[in-house]
Formats: sequence, structure tokens, C-alpha cells
Amino acid sequence: MNTTTVKTALMMLVLCSGFLHFTFASQRLRSFRIFENEEIWSNSFTTCKSINASLVTLYDEEDARFTANFTEQAKDAEGRPNVWLGLHNRSFSQSNGGSASLKQRCGAIHNNNLECFDCRTNISLSSSIQSINDALAPLNKTWCQALKYCSQNHTDFNSSGAVDTSFWIALDTWEWQDNGCSSFRKWVKTGDNAGECTLVDINDTVGIYKYGCYSTAKPFCASGTVRIKVIQNPLTWVEAYDYCKENHYRLLWIRDEYDQWAVEQWLNYTAEEGDFWIGLRQSRVFGFWIWTSDTTVGFSKWKDGKTPQQSMFDHCGAFNNKDWDWNHFNCSKTLPFLCEENIEYIK
Repeated sequence: MNTTTVKTALMMLVLCSGFLHFTFASQRLRSFRIFENEEIWSNSFTTCKSINASLVTLYDEEDARFTANFTEQAKDAEGRPNVWLGLHNRSFSQSNGGSASLKQRCGAIHNNNLECFDCRTNISLSSSIQSINDALAPLNKTWCQALKYCSQNHTDFNSSGAVDTSFWIALDTWEWQDNGCSSFRKWVKTGDNAGECTLVDINDTVGIYKYGCYSTAKPFCASGTVRIKVIQNPLTWVEAYDYCKENHYRLLWIRDEYDQWAVEQWLNYTAEEGDFWIGLRQSRVFGFWIWTSDTTVGFSKWKDGKTPQQSMFDHCGAFNNKDWDWNHFNCSKTLPFLCEENIEYIK
């Protein structure tokens, strides 16, 4: 049995057996768990909530690939991973006493400003409909920022009738259970399937499958407010630091055993074995190890259990996803790296 197979088997044993039974109360980095008992969507939401978690939100293709690998052992007879996602239609929330607004919120560009209107308002459509990102680009707002704006300002709907020089932008009727600001909508063609809840679907590609909310599937839960981003393009430590700061938030920190476990879980299903830069470097003056904001290291998992001594050269820290230990190298070495990114929420 090869190393990857052993790691996968051990990880699934820990996740599914109940031996690891903490409730994620102090979790910072996202981690995941599948429950074995199949339930309807609303009961699965309650099951996740019982461990301070929520049904999983997918943010991008990397999340989708992780989910495909992680849920491999939860497939049904048709080969579909039989696990609930958090994506559901707002109409289902309303019919079940949810807190969704009874007025459908729609975003529009009006006089070069982003505003929110009752969807029943008469607003002429642009003769050339732009993509969401293209429409928002002149306002320097991402799709998530636009959606958050509309959610926070929904009481200021303009319902007075037609508005000149305006056009709708698509803010759809689907939302993620944890209010995560995600525009990921990679639908799988489902024919006449009109379900208002969703499963993950794996065929040639990974997508989202509409499924009836009163059908049953396994709760697929996630906890934590920070995403791990694997960047495979090798860079020096300083280049990796700059990249993460510009495109995400920062190079990854591992502050405690829960962070360590979350990184192990994520890399086990997303990355080839090797070393990845993290936000750890050695003080040039004193020789002790610090995180990128000059925060000293408390928890550590150095190789062989020994903190590296001061070097004549600049040394930086890396995470090895074969042994799950921390290594150190000359900072000028090029390696893939791990960034972290705070999750944005709508409400």
C-alpha cells in the first residue's frame, strides 16, 4: 500500500469514526466532516450546527476538486457523492420559516452607481447584457461586494417605477446556508430536476446538482472562517509573501494543533507531496522564528521535533505534506506555497 493510500485511509478513519469528536469551537482554518446517517437537507443543517459548523460552501474550482476527492467514499449507487451542499434556493427558506426577504432583491447599475431595487420595478434592460464582473468593474466592486451591498441595503428599494439609464445585473435566487459570499454556480444539467437544494456531482468535471430538499443525503459540514489556498507556481519566499498579500490575505499561519490538522486535511486531498512555503521566517538578529507580522511562534511541528538554530543565511519555513512536519530552507529557494484568505459573509 503506497503512502498516499495509507494517509487517505487514516484520514477517513479519523473523520468518519467519531474518534475525533471536538466541536470546532476554536477552529480558524476551514476543516470538513461527513456524517454517515442520511437526512433531509434541513436536518443536515441542524446536524452541522450541533458541532458549530455549517453545510459546505464551494468558492471555486479548488474547493470543488477537494470536495470531489474528499467525498469519494460517500458515493451512491449512481456514482454521485451523496452529500448535501449548503447551496439552496431562497424560496425553500421562505417556505420553511427562513429569514430570507419576501421581496426579491435585484441589483442594477443606475447613473453609474450600484443600487438595489425590488425586482418588480420597471427597469429597461441594457441592449447588450454584460457579464457580472464586466458590469461591476467600473465601480471597483466584485460580485460578492455587490451582493453584500444589496443585502445590507435591501430596505432602500426603489419601487417608484422606471429608472432612466439603468440596467439589471444578475444577483440570483440561490444562496449558501452559511451566508458565505460565493458566486460559484457550476450547474450540472439536470433535465426536469427542479430541486431547490444541492449535492455535489462528479462526472467528467465537478459540478453542482439540484436535488429535492426532502430527499436524503449525508451532512457534509465545514467549520472555520479562513480558506487555505494552494499556489503551485514555485516562487521565492519573499515573492510568495508578496503574491499572497496582493491576491489573498497573507502567507499561511499555523497557530495551533487545529490549524495544523486543517492544513493536513486540505493538502491530503488537493496537492502532490512536497514542501510549501508558509508565513514563517527566522529573525535575522536573534535567530528565533516568527510569523510574517513579527508574531513569535508558539505551537510548532518542526521535523524531528527540533527548532532550527540560527543560520548564516536567511531561512524561511515550509510545510511538508508527506510527513506533515515543518522544514526550513534558504529563503531564495523556489517552492509552491500556501496562502490564507478570510471568508466574506453576506450578513
